[in-house]
Amino acid sequence: MTNRSLLDRSIVTVLNHPDPTPSMKDGVSASTERLHRLHGTSLIFCCSRLLKLSASTYATACTIFHRFFHQVSLKQASVWSIAMGSTLLAAKTEEAQLPIRSIILVFTHLYRRHRLIITNDEECKTIVKHAGAAVDPLSQTLTVEAKELHLKSDLTGLSSLGPIWKDWYDEIISAENAILRQLGFTLHWIQDQHPHKFILYFLRVLQVEDNLSKTDYAKFAQRAWNYCNDCYRLDLCIRFDSEVLACTVIYLTALDCNVVLPDDWWQVLCGKGKEAQISTGANAVLGLLESNGSTAAASMAFLTSLVPGGSFNDPDSFLWESTVVADP
Repeated sequence: MTNRSLLDRSIVTVLNHPDPTPSMKDGVSASTERLHRLHGTSLIFCCSRLLKLSASTYATACTIFHRFFHQVSLKQASVWSIAMGSTLLAAKTEEAQLPIRSIILVFTHLYRRHRLIITNDEECKTIVKHAGAAVDPLSQTLTVEAKELHLKSDLTGLSSLGPIWKDWYDEIISAENAILRQLGFTLHWIQDQHPHKFILYFLRVLQVEDNLSKTDYAKFAQRAWNYCNDCYRLDLCIRFDSEVLACTVIYLTALDCNVVLPDDWWQVLCGKGKEAQISTGANAVLGLLESNGSTAAASMAFLTSLVPGGSFNDPDSFLWESTVVADP
């Protein structure tokens, strides 16, 4: 079996035969659920980057997020609320010093950023047309530079006595409690299950370093690590074992870097009969990285929640009207 036999380069945007989720049972299509999951994990990714959280904290937050929505429908909880609660719980699980205030400030910044859609005019128009995307009217009239100027206003002055702060604070506390109740108050084991922990070990077993220069090996390892982070944008982390995901990202990286690995090497590392899982995971990641309107909308726009009656920060909410960006 060759190194390329698992990958046919066909983009699978929705995983084949996904496990039935509460959202699907509630009438939400698999593609719509995937879009809202991507929306939530994009918030966690941006928050983790802005707060300089570790890769493990980011991975733990995404795992908590996906596990919650594998038990609760998108019609019962907002992805913004659960993304905030998951980040808070991940920081506590990883023993990272992260005050609630920092999370709220970053998410309010992301809230404004997603409403304005900070991207070029052509992509902005494509995203605005996407079903479910709710944006500020100014998003189509201001330049990217003007939008960035709006975002530079001082959010640290957000009063802890004001109504907006109270809404965000109440929401993150409520989300934290809901997640803990749903997942049975047991989160400590999650950080030990991340595929990141297997990558360097697997590369040593495969002797990749022996066949590459130090610089090329560093690039190989970093690319595999980046693919691993991409896996958490999807719910692969709770569908497949960590060893399978580690093999998946090494497989994709080997193809990108033209590194030839031994035939059927994954059987030694994650067991026989895992070819289909590796293939599904690899194509799912490629589908995520494929540029299209839905992925861009999930990553850069604000998606209205599926909760009947709306969520705390939907377009008809008090928060939406209270944080409208004024003309410069």
